[in-house]
Amino acid sequence: MGGSVNRHNCHYWAAKDRCMTVEKMQSRSKVTAWCGMMATNVIGPYLLHDTMNLECYHEMLEDYIWSMLSG
Repeated sequence: MGGSVNRHNCHYWAAKDRCMTVEKMQSRSKVTAWCGMMATNVIGPYLLHDTMNLECYHEMLEDYIWSMLSG
């Protein structure tokens, strides 16, 4: 997805032309579910409707996790 090629983006067909590849974009929606477990309680679930990356993880920690731990 996003212009990079990996094994999920190309499908190989070997009926006649083994060198032929068919590329198709996957357009399924993504959901990441995060949950934290501590000795005394459970934090979450936190649902993210996108790919988890550094910025999203940092935002989740600042906006969601720290507020639950300090409250």
